Amino acid sequence: MKTISQQQKKKSQLLKSWINRRREKTRLEQLQQEQKIIEERNKRKKALLAKTIAEKSKQTHAEAVKLKRIQKELQALDDMVSSDIGILRGKIEQASWDYTAAR
Repeated sequence: MKTISQQQKKKSQLLKSWINRRREKTRLEQLQQEQKIIEERNKRKKALLAKTIAEKSKQTHAEAVKLKRIQKELQALDDMVSSDIGILRGKIEQASWDYTAAR
C-alpha cells in the first residue's frame, strides 16, 4: 500500500505533468495562430503582387501598341519625305537640263 507522501508525490507529479501539457498546448495554439496570421499576410501580399503584375503587364501592352502606332506614323512621314525628295530631285534635274539647253 502506498503511503500518503507517495500519493501526494504522485498527485504532484500528475499535476506538474498536466500543467506542462497545458503549457505546451497553449504554446502550440499560439504558434498555430501566428502561422495563420503569417499565411494571411502572405496571401494578401501575393494577391497584391499579382494585381501589380497584371497592371504593369497591361501598361506594357498599351505602351507597345502606342509605340507600334508611332512607328507606323514615322514610317508614313519617312515615305512622304522620300517622295518629296524624289520630286525635288526630278525638278532640279529638269531645271538643270533646261538651263543647259538654254545656254
